[in-house]
Parts: sequence; C-alpha cells; structure tokens
Amino acid sequence: MESIEKWIKDNLKEDCYDDCPGYDDDYDDGSGYGNGFGYDAGYDFNYGYGIGCGAGYGASDGHGQGEGGVEGIKSFKGMGVYVIDGVQTVIEHIKDTYAKGYILNSDFTLEPCYIAKGQGYFAHEKTLKNAKSALELKIFRDMDSEEAIEKFIETFKKDNKYSGKKLFEWHHYLTGSCLVGREVFVKNKGLDINKLYTVDEFISICENEYGGKVIKKLKKKYQDTYG
Repeated sequence: MESIEKWIKDNLKEDCYDDCPGYDDDYDDGSGYGNGFGYDAGYDFNYGYGIGCGAGYGASDGHGQGEGGVEGIKSFKGMGVYVIDGVQTVIEHIKDTYAKGYILNSDFTLEPCYIAKGQGYFAHEKTLKNAKSALELKIFRDMDSEEAIEKFIETFKKDNKYSGKKLFEWHHYLTGSCLVGREVFVKNKGLDINKLYTVDEFISICENEYGGKVIKKLKKKYQDTYG
C-alpha cells in the first residue's frame, strides 16, 4: 500500500520542494497509521490530472493537543497530521489521486473531507465531487488556450453527447468568459444547459460569439484529429 508521504510527495515537482508554499519535508516516517482504502460505495474514482506547481505539504515537530493552536502538530490522537495546501490534514484512506480524511481545525475538532490531487495541486472539499471540481479550477486557471484545447479534446470525444452544464463551464476554461456573460448568452439564445450536446453542436453555437477565435481553433483541431 502506498504510504501517505509518498502519495503527497509524488504530486510535487522537484523544483517545488523548497519553493512552493506549505512544503516542508521534515517529517517522521514512524508517525501515522494504516492507510487502507475505505471509501463509500458509489463514488467514481476515474478522474484526475494536473498541470503546474502548487502548494505542497509538511509536518513539523510536535505531538498531540496543546496550547497555541494546531500549527506544528505532527500527530493528533494517534493519527499523522500533514500540511497540505496550508491546511492541517489527517488522511485515513488513499485511492489513486483521491484521499479521504479530516481537516484539523484550530479548536482541535476534526472536519471530514476529501482531498483530490493533480500534478502540483491539491483540493480539500466536503464531498469527492466538489474536490474534483475545485481541483479542476486550480488546474485550468493557469492553462493557456492551446493547453485548454488539448485538454478539451482529451475530455470530450467528437460523437458523444455531454451535459450542457459541463460545456458551459468549459467555455470559461477555453475563452475566459465570465459567469454572468455566459448566463446572459444562454438566456438570450434560449439554450437549456440541462440538455445534452455534441461537440459539433457546442462549436456551432459558440464559434461566432465571444471567444469565437479560440472556438474556431478548437474546431480546426477537432478536424485535424478526427478528420
């Protein structure tokens, strides 16, 4: 079973070890506990990728509960505490690019959470679905249009149909369009984002509107890829 330290550290680029905020490799390999898998049934774990260099992790000296808050605590009630994205985090279970655990609050209470990781990024949320979404936002905010187009083609196959809501979000990743602008566009065009659309339909709707230059690049890339 993969160790917690390795699960965290594998998500960091080598040049992040000293420069990325929240990272410190001073931890005791002897601390921690078993990291078997115990997610609830019904979750989808076939997701995850990342780009760039984000915050890392660390664990400073100190054990147990004491005065002065949770900073510097390395273990709590027999469980290892890791600083992930600047958040004091306890990890119970690991599967692929996801983990289940707790946030250790300043009042020494434990808040259940899921953690998603991509290459250089981590995201804590109350549900796995939200952790995935938060990770996506961290990844895509730093992508240029060419990277976004490549990732779009990896995510959306030409002849399949996809949720309008997902394509609605992806318009922002591709073009930088704001939420209000997209909402107005959908309303004025009488579109229903709860319906399913093909990539061709998405391109046809958007290629002559805001961000059309990028959408036309996407169209050409699809033609080059699929013929």
